[in-house]
Amino acid sequence: MEPPDPDALAERIAEIQSLVRAYVPDRDSLVDALIAERREEAKFEHQRFGAPLTDEEIACLKEGGIDLDKAIPPEEDPMLAGYRYVADILLGALTVDQVAERLDLPALQVKVLAAKQELYLVDKKYGLERFPAFQFTNDGLLPGFQKVAPNIRRDMSMIGVEAFFTSKNPDLYVNDDIDQTLSPVEWLASRRDPASVITLLKYL
Repeated sequence: MEPPDPDALAERIAEIQSLVRAYVPDRDSLVDALIAERREEAKFEHQRFGAPLTDEEIACLKEGGIDLDKAIPPEEDPMLAGYRYVADILLGALTVDQVAERLDLPALQVKVLAAKQELYLVDKKYGLERFPAFQFTNDGLLPGFQKVAPNIRRDMSMIGVEAFFTSKNPDLYVNDDIDQTLSPVEWLASRRDPASVITLLKYL
């Protein structure tokens, strides 16, 4: 068997990204594109590493009562749920031009802020240059976000970053009331000290 060609995989995924994502902005089509990419990656992994289970291992699992052919209903499939979450983040995210308009800045300045990690730009592996919407208000940037953004680790997934900023955090509570918690987005939007959010990011 010939060794897999990583360049061919990258080229195929780039083709999927440019032909499907760029022109079809609805959620279902974007999910389909993400799944198509994963299939291409799986083909590459299968070529490189071989089948994940041997025939003997498969037989053993079946004897133990595990149905390997059982289809997972879409509403219960965690992988599909993850793709949908990614699609929702990407579809709600802003382009460079949209950020420039919202912040009243030249597009080049937006790119400079992204390069300095003062804005959060989505991971390029998704094939899109997008800024998730959680970091913006209706008329500008979330207060204090330019101080917080450089502390987002580059190895954090887009889903992890989104979840961190939009989920209630037990360490961000109002007026010493531990039952009244805020998400980092709510904390910053209310103009509280961004240092508290920075500290939480350092412990992730």
